[in-house]
Amino acid sequence: MPALVNRDACDACAGRERQECIFNCPYDAIRLAGGKAEVDGDRCDECKICIEVCPVRAIVLE
Repeated sequence: MPALVNRDACDACAGRERQECIFNCPYDAIRLAGGKAEVDGDRCDECKICIEVCPVRAIVLE
């Protein structure tokens, strides 16, 4: 199952230089949508990098 973003917890890395999940995803599976990170399940390879780098722990595997 692909990674999922808890939209209530995601702050799109507010106040940070970049969105770590987007910057670090080797599969280009994450983008911003409505001011929150969103994972493209078709592109996600479940590598867990986004989970490890999210500063607010808003991303989990289903």
